[in-house]
Amino acid sequence: MLPPVSLPCPVVERVRAELLRRAERGFATYGVTMLRDDLSLQDWLQQAKEEALDLAVYLERILMKLESDGQAHQEARQTPS
Repeated sequence: MLPPVSLPCPVVERVRAELLRRAERGFATYGVTMLRDDLSLQDWLQQAKEEALDLAVYLERILMKLESDGQAHQEARQTPS
């Protein structure tokens, strides 16, 4: 059972703070906000697709690491001392 949490939820607050930091960094780098109007709907979809593909690669790498670590852990447990 999860511990009781008062609102605002600390998890949501951490995500919110990260979103604000990313928005500030993006504005400092590119000089525009997400309200920019120089991208077409297709451009926005392409950007989102590329971000999703990056996420898939990161997730696959983590899964590979967990699988590798799990095999090493399992082999260590099976090796007689």
